[in-house]
Amino acid sequence: MKLVIGDAYTQMTLGQWLLDRLPHLEPVPNFRAIGIADGSGALVAVAGYYNYSERYRSIEMAFATETPKWATRGAVHALLAYPFVQCGCARATLIIPSRNKRARRFVERLGFVLEGKARQAFLDDDAMIYGMLAAEAQRWLTRPGGRNERAAA
Repeated sequence: MKLVIGDAYTQMTLGQWLLDRLPHLEPVPNFRAIGIADGSGALVAVAGYYNYSERYRSIEMAFATETPKWATRGAVHALLAYPFVQCGCARATLIIPSRNKRARRFVERLGFVLEGKARQAFLDDDAMIYGMLAAEAQRWLTRPGGRNERAAA
């Protein structure tokens, strides 16, 4: 698996890939994304980051995937290092449609905590609000050999 970040055009392509798979997500300004490509170079997963607040040290995230095989420790490390190490966020928020049980189970395994439910936040579904604090991300930010990248406290 290979990380895909790139220039403005690449960011636009990653954003569109994510929007095509998450109909509840809308284009937003200052959107950033990290893609995961398989050995042939085809995108298999994208994490999007938006609504970053330097003041509150928070960011919102969205994930989409074609296969669960992308979720290696190194890939998850990269996707969580961006908000917690590079941006210095104290928390990350995910909003997932209630019916998307597969995505909800996945983010819970990553360590996101269900914090609430926004009733009828989508036209045909409730929104489940998940959060992860910097301290909760540390298990993914520890490198092999025990070296730890510090997330914002």
